[in-house]
Amino acid sequence: MKRMLMFLIFIMPLFFVNNVFGDEIFYQTEIGESAASEEKESDIIPERITQLNPPTGIYVAFGVGIGFDIQGSSDFDDLLDPYTFGLFGFDRSLQIKVGFKEFLQAEYRWSWRSGSFMDNEDYLISEETSTIDMHHSSKQILLKVNPFAFPGGNDWINKTYLVYGFGESKGFLDDADDGFKDGKVTTYGVEVIPIESTNFLVLGSFGIEFETVDYKYFLLENFGGNYEYPTSAWCLKFLFSVGVGKNFF
Repeated sequence: MKRMLMFLIFIMPLFFVNNVFGDEIFYQTEIGESAASEEKESDIIPERITQLNPPTGIYVAFGVGIGFDIQGSSDFDDLLDPYTFGLFGFDRSLQIKVGFKEFLQAEYRWSWRSGSFMDNEDYLISEETSTIDMHHSSKQILLKVNPFAFPGGNDWINKTYLVYGFGESKGFLDDADDGFKDGKVTTYGVEVIPIESTNFLVLGSFGIEFETVDYKYFLLENFGGNYEYPTSAWCLKFLFSVGVGKNFF
C-alpha cells in the first residue's frame, strides 16, 4: 500500500504537467520549427531571384514583347481638328538580341502599336464618337549599356541598362494607308534584364521607354495625295519581354 501511494504521488504531477503544459510545449515547438523553416526558405528565395547565373560571354537571343503606351501629338491635333489623337495604345514587338555578359546588349526590334483619332464634335452633337483606328510600325536598333554591373553584386540595380535607340517608321496609318508617313524614330529608356544562364539563356525584361517620331509626309488619297508636311509624335512605353538564347563564347 505504501509503495502504491508513492507511485501515485510520483505519477500525478507528471500527468498534470503533461495535460496542462504539454499542448503548449508541443505548439511552441511546432511553431518554432515552422518559423525556422520559413526563415530558411525566405533566405533562399530572394537569393535565388537576385543571384541568377549571368551570361558567360557573348550571347544571341530571340524574344517577343508586349506593352502599354501613352502617346500624344499636338501636331496631329492641330492638323486634324476637330479630331484628337487618342491617348492610349497597345504595343507588340519581335526582337533579336546580341549581348556581352551583363554589360552590353544590342537589339534589333520590329514593333507595332495601335492608336486612334476621335471626333469630339460628333460627341457634343449626338453623344457618339466617330473613331479612326490607326496602326504604327517601326524598325529600330537599340543599344543598351549596364553601368551598374559590379562584380559580386546581387541587387536588381545590377541588372539595369540604359537604352538608346534609333530607326525608322513606315508610318502611322489607317486601314486605307492614309495618315503620317516616313518617320524617323528616337528612343531613350531604362530596362531591367534578369538573365538565367544554364545550357540555354532565359531572358526577361521590364522597361520604360520614351520614343519620339518625326514624320515627313501627310497622306490623304481622297484629298490630293501626298503632302510634305512635317509632324512629330511622342510615346511613353511600359514594356515587358521574354526570350531564349545561347552563349557562344
